[in-house]
Formats: sequence, C-alpha cells, structure tokens
Amino acid sequence: MKRVCLTLAAAAVFFAPGAAIAQSDQVNTRTEYPADWYFTPAEFPCLVETIHVTGAFEERLHVVFNPAGGYTYQVHQTTKGMMAEGLTSGIAYRFNGPLSYTENGSTDEPWVTWYPVEFTFHNINHFEGPGQIQNIYFRTLVHMTFDRVTGETKVEISRDDVLCK
Repeated sequence: MKRVCLTLAAAAVFFAPGAAIAQSDQVNTRTEYPADWYFTPAEFPCLVETIHVTGAFEERLHVVFNPAGGYTYQVHQTTKGMMAEGLTSGIAYRFNGPLSYTENGSTDEPWVTWYPVEFTFHNINHFEGPGQIQNIYFRTLVHMTFDRVTGETKVEISRDDVLCK
C-alpha cells in the first residue's frame, strides 16, 4: 500500500486543476525511490516472522494528453537491487516484483476538472527464500471504472493479500 500512496502523489503533480490541453503532449520520467518497509505477522498471519525490505525501486512514468480532452497515465516500477531479511531468523530473501498502474481519463468534463474513467493498479512482490524456506507473494489488485457522465463507480475490484507457499 505504500507504493499506492507514492503513485497517487505523483499523479497529483501531473493532474493540477484548470490546465488546458491544446495539442497532444507526452511526459516521460524515471525516478528512484528509497524503500524501508516491514511486513509483519500481525498484518499478514501466514508470515512466521517480520520481514524487513530495504533498497530503492525504480519508477518509470509515461503520460499522454490528447487534444480531444483525454489522457493516459502509466507507471511501471521495478524492485531490482532491493533486499529482504527475516528479522528473527536472519534469512535473506530475494525480493522482486513488478508494479503497474494505468489510468485513462478525461480532462474536460463539467462536473470535475480531471477524473479517471478507468484505472488499474497491479502489484506482485515475491519474497523467495533459500532452499525449502517458504516463498511469499504480496499481491495487490485494484481496478475501477466510472460512468463518463455522472462519475459514479461502475466497477470496483480490490484485493490485497499475502500468500505463503
């Protein structure tokens, strides 16, 4: 969920109210963010110990505005170079996983200056332990679509879980 906050905060920078788009425009960025996360058995009962994740993840952002009043906003994050360690056992886990966020929307509706018509947030992090140590998958999926006229939510799917195998 920490990644959701960073992604949504980045979205606010690009979607300031009142901006007018006269022609198709694109924005591309690449940024690294530090990570210092704890996954605990209290939050995720299948864990046998707290796992500490450190390092930095890379985020690539691609935004396209079109003259018809629409936009596409895409974020892709990679966890290359991040480390995970069991705080009780000292076990080092390989940590990897992609994150993607895509939003399509309108910039010219009368009831709101900017709003998404559809967005999908999908994140799968894999903690891979050595030998017979359990593998852990931290999974998040959020997908929503909205009515173009009223802005009312039409579809809402939200899953957040940890799977220990």
